[in-house]
Order: sequence, then structure tokens, then C-alpha cells
Amino acid sequence: ITTAYITRDHGYMVYDTLIATDANFKIQPQMADWSVSDDKLTYTFTLRDGLKWHDGPPVTADDCVASLKRWGKADGMAQKMMDFVTAIEAADAKTILIKLKEPYSLVLDTMGKPSALVPFMMPKRLAETPSGQAIAEVLVRHPHVWLLSDDIYEHLVYDDFEFFSPAQVEPALYERTVTLNGCSKAYCMTGWRIGYAGAPEFLIKAMATLQSQSTTNPNSVAQWAAVEALDGPKDFIAKHNKIFKERRDLCVSMLNQARGIQCPKPEGAFYVYPSCAGTIGKMAPTGKKLATDEDFVTELLEAEGVAVVQGTPFGVGQSFRISYATATSALEEACTRIQRFCGNLQ
Repeated sequence: ITTAYITRDHGYMVYDTLIATDANFKIQPQMADWSVSDDKLTYTFTLRDGLKWHDGPPVTADDCVASLKRWGKADGMAQKMMDFVTAIEAADAKTILIKLKEPYSLVLDTMGKPSALVPFMMPKRLAETPSGQAIAEVLVRHPHVWLLSDDIYEHLVYDDFEFFSPAQVEPALYERTVTLNGCSKAYCMTGWRIGYAGAPEFLIKAMATLQSQSTTNPNSVAQWAAVEALDGPKDFIAKHNKIFKERRDLCVSMLNQARGIQCPKPEGAFYVYPSCAGTIGKMAPTGKKLATDEDFVTELLEAEGVAVVQGTPFGVGQSFRISYATATSALEEACTRIQRFCGNLQ
């Protein structure tokens, strides 16, 4: 079941959600029960008794308010919901209020959607800490846990986003951080198959021993090409990023114009992950009722000849992935076809 809805002893909490979607796509209580005012302008969530964080303190409404506000800035569907929200506040230690300026029918669906972008609750202290620092703070308390950091997209960032590796955020993690990187993305060397890792010497030696006995290593020409890429001029990266940003903005704009699609704006890499939750339950031109993101991408391929990848394998259910590392004209045509497909759903 690709949902956040799970069975758990609610007396011992780490992270969880207020509500969640079950296997039949129905909203169920998780940490809280809820009610909606008659005018549909106030949603009240009441925390269940006995909820505690993993280190003992009770879960409070203030924790949940901070968590919801954090989520509202990070998720595309949440950002859309926040356009209707006038306040998220704690009425008392156990009661969270979400107040709207006008009715918005997707509040519960947005908060309980079956994907990795549901609003997970966390202590207020962590919710108000920048995300990288919050993760680092948790890891520092668990010295037996190693951190594997994939930095392959470090140079492919847009707008005012700044990249930091976890060991930069929290130096205490340096000795148990394994950093992975390569030349395939920023340096456009996909076919050269060059990647590398940085870690404590004893671990790198063990990795080299294992790899040298099990796989063929990169040829010397590819290795020297990688050295030239890493040590050489990097002015071309900014030029490429400008083009990627234009393609990103095109995709986000056109996909958000498709009925039932919500596409958040990524801050790096060259993929968008639009939510297709608004199309689930609708009928495709073939007569098939869309029940999953796999149904969506299959029917899109059949109807419009557009191939995209469903989001579930990436941990983001009811969504799909598009790479915009391709020609702008092809992206514009594909997004036009997606708009047409969504418009034809019944």
C-alpha cells in the first residue's frame, strides 16, 4: 500500500501524519480526529490522547502548527491549498485550526494524499529548523547511523537556491558521511560512466577491494576526461542552467494549466514531479477508470503517445516524473498533449 496510513501504537510517536489515505483512498484519522464547520471555512483537528515523540515529550498542537506551516512552503499541492488559508493556529494544547478565506474542497485530500509529500508532524524545534539542519540534528543523536549523500546535482540549481553537503551543515557528521558524485549530470558526460565517492579512508579501501574483485573499473581515457572536467573551466554550467531553468518554467507553467495536475517548481536537477491526484477516479478515453498513477501514465501513452514515468517507484504516489533535459519544442508538444489528455478525462 503506497500510502502514509499505517497501524501503529500511537502512544509512542516518532513522525506521523494528522490524517492519511487508506488503501481504498478514503481519509482516515491518524494522529488526530477532525471536523469541518458548516460554512466549510474552519477545519478542526483534535490530537488523540497519549501521543509522544520518540524522546518522551508529548505531541502538542504547536508542534503540528509549525509542521503544517513548514509543509505548506515545500509541497506543490500544499502551496495551492495555502492560497485559501488565512491562519493555521493552535486553539489549545490538543487542537489545531485551519481557517480559510473561502471553501476549498481539497483540504483533507491534500493533507492525506498517499505520497511521500504528506505533512509529517515533527517537534516544533525541528519544524522551525532549516531542513538540512533538522535532519543533521537527528543524525547526530544516533552515532551508529552512517549518511550516504548523493551530490550529483550540486551544480544544477536555480534561482537563489544554495547547495550544501550534509557534512558542511553539521561537521560532526563528517567522519560518517559517504559522499557520492559523478560527471554524468553537470558535465554532460553520461556515456563516460564516471562516478566517485569520498569517505573515511578505511571505508574507501574496503570499497575499492570489493569493487576491484567484482567489476571492471573505468578505462583510463574516461578517468582523464573526468579529471579535465573537474579541474577545467566551468563557465558552461551557468549557460546550461539558464536553458534548464527556462525549460523548467515552461513545464511547470503548462502542467499547472492541465486539469487535475499540480506541479511544484523544483529548485534543482532537471525533473518535475507533477501530482496527478486530481485525475484519480476519472474515466480515460478508453473507458478505463484511473485508480493509480500507473493507470494515468499508461492511458496517457495510449491516448497521446507521451511517455512519462509514474511516481510510485520514486516514493511519490499519485504523481509522475518528466525530465526536461530534452528539446524545448518536444517539451512544449508533450505538455500540450498532457493538457489535452487531462481535458478529455470524464
